[in-house]
Amino acid sequence: MKNALLKLTAVFALILSVAACSTDEATINNNEAAEEQETLLARGSFWQGQLGVVNPDGSATLTVNPTAVKADLEAQLAAENNATVIRTVGIQYKKNINDNTDGTYALIGSNSSGTSIGILLTVRGSGLYLDGGSGSGSEGAGTSTTCRGCATGCNLSFVRIQGQKVFYCNENGCGEFCTKNESLF
Repeated sequence: MKNALLKLTAVFALILSVAACSTDEATINNNEAAEEQETLLARGSFWQGQLGVVNPDGSATLTVNPTAVKADLEAQLAAENNATVIRTVGIQYKKNINDNTDGTYALIGSNSSGTSIGILLTVRGSGLYLDGGSGSGSEGAGTSTTCRGCATGCNLSFVRIQGQKVFYCNENGCGEFCTKNESLF
């Protein structure tokens, strides 16, 4: 009788340990899935709102998570077959090449060695939002422009054509090594 009770206890302990391991693994997997879903929801939503603010001195400050912005810009570059690691991200004021009194803000990421990606922004109050095209101010839609070439040139520049803001890649001596790509963002 003692032997049967001992065997039954051992079997019961084995069943409990297997169940405990399975529960822990399922909890870990559920937590990872929830974190991934939360990250995707956050990335999908932060582009819909305010991305930065214009400071009293005219400079701009990014108000969203720069790590998430870098990750999204890197994903955009990978989708364009320009995979790279974004080292810096920020908001810059760009002057119109043809009219020094005209300018716009742009969110720009760079790998610091010849590739940059920019998205035009529009100002509403003191907030900065994605420019929905032609300076319309519609939020949540935009076009990214990627410039790739030599590290000393091929910079994102801005011009207004028939009232529309347009990014282009200023060769700055890079010549044929400077390439441009535009994608919906």
